[in-house]
Amino acid sequence: MVLTAAHCIWGVQPSQMEAIVGGNDYMAANNDWYKIAQFINHPQYIHKKLDYDIGLIRLSRPVRLGGPVQKILLADSDAKYPAGSTAIVSGYGAINYHYDKQSFLRYAQVPVWSEEDCHQKFSTITKRNICAGTSGRVGNCQGDSGGPLTVAHCTWGLQPGHMDIIVGGNDLVIPNENWFNVVEFITHHLYSPDGPDFDITLIRLSAIFISTARRLVRTIGGQIAAPWQIPYFATLIKEEEQSCGGSLISQTMVLTAAHCTLGAHPSQMDVIVGTNDLSVPSENRFSVAQFIRHPLHSPYSVDFDIALVRLSKPVPLGPLVQTILLADADSEYPEGETATISGFGAINHHRDRQSFLRYAEVPIWSEKECRNKKYPFITERNICAGTSAGIVSSCYGDSGGPLTVDNKLYGVVSWGYKCGRTGPGVYSYVPAYRCWIFQNAHI
Repeated sequence: MVLTAAHCIWGVQPSQMEAIVGGNDYMAANNDWYKIAQFINHPQYIHKKLDYDIGLIRLSRPVRLGGPVQKILLADSDAKYPAGSTAIVSGYGAINYHYDKQSFLRYAQVPVWSEEDCHQKFSTITKRNICAGTSGRVGNCQGDSGGPLTVAHCTWGLQPGHMDIIVGGNDLVIPNENWFNVVEFITHHLYSPDGPDFDITLIRLSAIFISTARRLVRTIGGQIAAPWQIPYFATLIKEEEQSCGGSLISQTMVLTAAHCTLGAHPSQMDVIVGTNDLSVPSENRFSVAQFIRHPLHSPYSVDFDIALVRLSKPVPLGPLVQTILLADADSEYPEGETATISGFGAINHHRDRQSFLRYAEVPIWSEKECRNKKYPFITERNICAGTSAGIVSSCYGDSGGPLTVDNKLYGVVSWGYKCGRTGPGVYSYVPAYRCWIFQNAHI
């Protein structure tokens, strides 16, 4: 058994997630991976609420203990509240407020607040919460959800997630369970007749959960975008299913791939902007007035794969919704630059999906390298980006989405070969289409 936060496993199937134990670098090739047999959320947990945010993960096979892999003791239900004690927090989460990540396990020491001080600062917490942190720059961040807070090598709390984080200055609330109130829940499932008598396993103060998407480091690199991080992203919805991505280039125009509009009528498609989670109903949903495909695009060709989607009314701009600048027609080819790709598409070559907008950074290939090593039939209207092994790339459902360099749109996701398996993705090169875009969108 692994103990984590309920929100970490909400809306996910066990088959979509795996656990790594015993390492301090989740990218290491020799990590031990374990499949998941079952998720057990606290029955009183409500998604996106701060209370009862605790869950159990039953592994498909026992973890072998020894060396870097050891279980950790739980604080007893009658343990004294550790106000004033120094606790240890750990995780692989973001290392700053820009959500930059790295692959190594990190830890920090933080003071545990008294119940009175915490309640005065955050009036919404309950007796099932414990607070820890400083007024400086030491605390948890996105990606640390479900990780441990320990005092004298016993687990006292789990770390919060990005959606549930409460920040006042640099003080941090740990919006999770105080063990006084959850031991009964844990004990019931540890020794229930539903499964074997597993130990709770936290690995050197941390349990690592890596979804299949993260293992493949698929589109968006396994990183979920913050709501304001990619405000120009547009999602094409066809018959209530996410079909493609796009980029908001004006209040009434979305740039996408031509093949995203083939076989569809404007009345069959809507566009959603300003969201990073498609499972949450959006107020920023717009009907489509017109498709404008490049006249030289053919369903039997991957060339000229670009189109405009005219919305039925202007999109109101704000913190979560912004247009993006287009690279100029005379822009220097960004060979060797690092680009950002994003999308709601598949997270592996099995076409498994999830509801969050993800992003990743990928290197841009030279025209010569892309043509000679991978795709001899690409044209000057294409640009290639991704890793040589295909480990970071766009995938099914990402078509039409943006490739940006220095906050300018340089590419539109067009096609690739066996996403997640080999080679870079191929994008329509925006500078090559600037005249056509201007003629049809006046941008």
